Amino acid sequence: MVISVALGAFHVGHLDAVSGHGLLLVPRGEDDVVLDGESLFSLCYREALLMLETRGWRPRHDEEGRLSYIGCTESGTLAAELVSGSPITAAPDPATRELLYAAAGILSADA
Repeated sequence: MVISVALGAFHVGHLDAVSGHGLLLVPRGEDDVVLDGESLFSLCYREALLMLETRGWRPRHDEEGRLSYIGCTESGTLAAELVSGSPITAAPDPATRELLYAAAGILSADA
């Protein structure tokens, strides 16, 4: 079962606790606003990560330490992968992945 969670004003998590796989919708950088020299999206991203951490989730990173993006929505919002520290199964099955992508509005898994 996929659960959608608002993580502050700009981020949304779509989480499947059984597989330990999830998606984090990250706003488009060109929509960001800088206030007092600080990116609003960066501040909100850190808040979203703290909220995820308290629920046992963290972002997945690639070999170079960057966020692992799997696709984008029609509006251009990027979807980054999330993983749980305590999944019940080893990996999501194709049906679960399809549910996650549909819940997040992912157009393709080819970011």
